[in-house]
Amino acid sequence: MRKSFRTLLVSLPMLFLSTLAYAGPIYTVNRTIGAGSVVGTIQTDGTTGVVGVPNLLDWTLTLNAGAGPFTFLGPLSGSNSFVLIGGTSFTASLTSLLFDFSSSDHYVGFLDPVFANFWCLEGTSGFCSSHPGAETVAILGPSAFALVSADRSGIVSVADSGLAPVPEPATLLLFGTTAAGLGLARWRQHRPKR
Repeated sequence: MRKSFRTLLVSLPMLFLSTLAYAGPIYTVNRTIGAGSVVGTIQTDGTTGVVGVPNLLDWTLTLNAGAGPFTFLGPLSGSNSFVLIGGTSFTASLTSLLFDFSSSDHYVGFLDPVFANFWCLEGTSGFCSSHPGAETVAILGPSAFALVSADRSGIVSVADSGLAPVPEPATLLLFGTTAAGLGLARWRQHRPKR
């Protein structure tokens, strides 16, 4: 029993290191939009390629547009906002969340339940404002409504994971080393004694 516990203690760090090879589904947002801004994090389920509403697990985003800050909280953090996504222009890689501002009728909007506060990325749809092909942030403050937009074009990274992707061979090497270590420990435990 003592040897198997020691083997487990030796193997756990290798298993942990093998999970670190994945860059992770938490992206940092740090956007300047005219005189406004959006900062915070977005957590996904790790999907790469086209991202839809079910792929967004949580977010904490603080919006500022001159009428005071407003913080959106996603389902895991308090849930005072929701997301609408139209089209296929919102995509993810291991290192970035991307939006194609040149697309037609595509949008991503983080909104409060009464649509007074929002952060919106839109192609040529005009979904969020009368300013298509733009990134927009809007806040309804205690005494004023502020809306700022910035023209965007092409594919833009709107959030970054901050981690470089780890090449796949490194992940396989870590898994292989862990499996070999566990196999060697098992063999040593059950080999005939001399």
